[in-house]
Amino acid sequence: MRAELATNAIFYAAREGNAEFVEQLAKANPHLILHNSNILGTPFSFAIQNRQAEVFNLFHQFRLKNFLATIVDQFGNGLLHVAGMMAPSSQLNRISGAALQMQRELQWFKEVESVIPHGIRVFQNIAGYKPIDVFKESHKELRNEGEKWMKDTSSSCSVVGALIVTIMFAAAFTVPGGNNQETGYPMDPYVTLCRRRFSRILTQKVDHRAFYTFSIHCNNDDGLFCYHSYHGAI
Repeated sequence: MRAELATNAIFYAAREGNAEFVEQLAKANPHLILHNSNILGTPFSFAIQNRQAEVFNLFHQFRLKNFLATIVDQFGNGLLHVAGMMAPSSQLNRISGAALQMQRELQWFKEVESVIPHGIRVFQNIAGYKPIDVFKESHKELRNEGEKWMKDTSSSCSVVGALIVTIMFAAAFTVPGGNNQETGYPMDPYVTLCRRRFSRILTQKVDHRAFYTFSIHCNNDDGLFCYHSYHGAI
């Protein structure tokens, strides 16, 4: 009876993000952290599923962490498979906007991946899915919403930029560095890069990797100038 209470307690603490309580229970009975519920997996997989970063950070403290990384639930899902599943709405809705939600989900997946031995990262579950396959499938709708948001934002920035350039030229200002007389493009490679980057995101399908370090920057030094930036990670 006491063992069952302790098991229930550590799973509840993992779900709620009570890292201190999880740590104390694990010190008192190290086997608790390895307990594998057919439905919930281990306390760590339950914490990962519920996006509890403080509990997840305890992972590095345990001697058997490599063994813990190999434990799977009844569906063959390991820790990284669980990280690839969509976060509960209670956690996801703390972040505003589909693009930023997608970014957080991808960053979380990569963080969990960083503690998983390389050979285990490509393990398939019973359904034949690798962790990255689970991530792509479960986040398909969110990615589409984020893609639309990114394109809409890029369109808005392009319109604002066009208006600003018109005003600047009307006032006899010039683009920094001037324009190339043959191509008509700005001499400043930074401005050219931003123009191309906006054009690319407006015309091409956005890969999930684009969300990893997605950001919008605005500079008010010489008038409003906005640009989108990202780089991939997977």
